[in-house]
Amino acid sequence: MNLLIVDDEMLEVTVIEKMIDRHKLGIDEIYKAYSMEQAVKMFSFYDIDILLSDVEMPKGSGHKLVKWVRSQNRPVVAIFLTSHAVFRYAQEAISLGVTEYLLKPVEKDTLETALVAAVQKASPFQEKQGSKMIRQLKDYIVRNIDREISRKELAAQIYVHPDYLSHVFKEKTGMSVSDYITNVRIEHAKTLLLTTEDSISEIASKSGYADTTYFGKVFKKQTEMTPKEYRKTGNRR
Repeated sequence: MNLLIVDDEMLEVTVIEKMIDRHKLGIDEIYKAYSMEQAVKMFSFYDIDILLSDVEMPKGSGHKLVKWVRSQNRPVVAIFLTSHAVFRYAQEAISLGVTEYLLKPVEKDTLETALVAAVQKASPFQEKQGSKMIRQLKDYIVRNIDREISRKELAAQIYVHPDYLSHVFKEKTGMSVSDYITNVRIEHAKTLLLTTEDSISEIASKSGYADTTYFGKVFKKQTEMTPKEYRKTGNRR
C-alpha cells in the first residue's frame, strides 16, 4: 500500500509526511511530488494506491491530476487538501470520486481518520487491479506470440514503467515476464507440432522464433526433447 503526497509547497509536504504513522496505517511507502508533472511521473514508476493532493498548484491542479489518474484506469483513492473552502472545488471533487476534502492546516487526527478510511477502501482495489493487469498482459502475449514482444511494449499496454511491470508480474505469477513468454511460446509450439504438419521452421516462426536453431535449444531445455522427438512421441499416443 503506497501513498503519494502532492503539493507545490515543500514545507507543507514535509509537515504532512511527519504527521503520518505509515506503519500504524499499513502504508509501505510514502512518495512525494511538488507538481502535477512530477506526480504523473511517479504514477509511471510506482504503484500508487492513495493520492493526497493539494487542489491549487502552478501548472496543474489536484482536479486535473485526478482526472488524469482516472483516464489511466488506476483505481486510486484520492484525498484533497486545500486552503480554500470553495464550494465549486468541493463539488468537482465529488464528481471525480475524491474520498475526502480536507481544509489546511489539517489536524493530525483528521488526517489519520481520512487515511484509515482510504486504506480500507484501497485494499480490495489493489488486489483487483493487479489481477486485471496480469490478465490483460497474458491476453496480449497470447495474441502476439508469433513475434518479438518487449518488456517496454507490454508496459505501454497498461501505462506503467517497465520496472514496475516486472515487479508486479513476478509478484502475481511467481515468474519473470520473459520466462512466462517463453512458456507460452513453447506450449504454442507443442500444440502446432501435434496438430499440424507444419515444418519445424514454420512452427518456430509462428511461435515467435526467427532462428530455428535457437528455437530447438529452448524447446529441448523446456521439454527435454527436440521438436522432432516431441512430434514423434505425440503421434504414437
